[in-house]
Amino acid sequence: VRAPGFPSLFDLKPLVRPATLQTCWLIHCALHATEVVATERFRFCRAGEGADVAVIGMDSLLKSMGSRDPKRGGKSMDKELAFLDACLLAEKSSNWRRALFTSAKGEHWYALTRAVHVELELLRGALVDASSRGAAAEPKTGRPVTRAALAREKTQQHRAFLTSRNIRSIAASVRDNQATFTWGTRAVTALAKACGKEDPLGVSQRHSKKPSLLDILVTMVSLHMLFASLEAQLAQASGKQSGRVPQGSRVMARVLGVNALGGETEATFTNVYAMADTLKLALYSLVKAFTADLYSLQMESIAETLSRASENSSALRDDPFTEKLPLFYPLWMEEAQLGHGTPSQHAHVLKEILLNNI
Repeated sequence: VRAPGFPSLFDLKPLVRPATLQTCWLIHCALHATEVVATERFRFCRAGEGADVAVIGMDSLLKSMGSRDPKRGGKSMDKELAFLDACLLAEKSSNWRRALFTSAKGEHWYALTRAVHVELELLRGALVDASSRGAAAEPKTGRPVTRAALAREKTQQHRAFLTSRNIRSIAASVRDNQATFTWGTRAVTALAKACGKEDPLGVSQRHSKKPSLLDILVTMVSLHMLFASLEAQLAQASGKQSGRVPQGSRVMARVLGVNALGGETEATFTNVYAMADTLKLALYSLVKAFTADLYSLQMESIAETLSRASENSSALRDDPFTEKLPLFYPLWMEEAQLGHGTPSQHAHVLKEILLNNI
């Protein structure tokens, strides 16, 4: 560096050459590639080897799964990574699953199901609130309320409505909860598949402590109905149902304000489709976990009972047979406890899943 009145400190001319700059750039790329290859994903929890399996870091994992960050709308990077870690351990580590079922008399299992159930309930509540804001309120008149009007209002309450007023909030809810929902659902799927062989204490089948697998099943069926409604409306609005966008879909796009959102509607449709597909696999695994010890004739009898309940659930509420299995929860739970949908709709979804499992 040369300056008037000062002696020469450094002379950078030999360094400013094409060959020198190229060599420095290659060294920088090599160091960056080495850093990426050698970097290992942070793991909250590890399972020890041997017969006496110990869980290392389980408390830290569960604490991070239940953490909340107000600055990011309730989601934090630690929380998403904790759900990812739980998903990978549930799918790949038999030692960790066995430790989860047996350690601390199943307390870790209850804590994990509680964290997953809270995330599912948050997503369900966000979608229901956004749908209620999107449903158009009928003007109040002095006319008497008819049965047709009551039936129409009841049907509207159990659908996910997509309008220009709530499409942004629905897209934000789906986008913000997709990571924790997907990894939490996959973790439940893997644990439900393994609980028949790796749960010696039977903690996964208990319903005395809340939330249990039954509570997760109830919330998942509610989300399944919400996703089905949103998926159909988004497909119609974005023209996914056919190669050409018909005039009706163009009108629907104008009504929903799709043009104002640009490509966000298509991204929301893709996210909802992927989340619904993950949810179906989890529902199949949960239903199979509850019916693993039953014969095919017993499962067909259960499917027939659920079929009759999907037509008229009130007629089977006093049937003593319906109190023996968790799959008959629509017949003994109040409609307000279902979260979304009617008992008949829940029974119909369970029947279809059971028939696919048979």
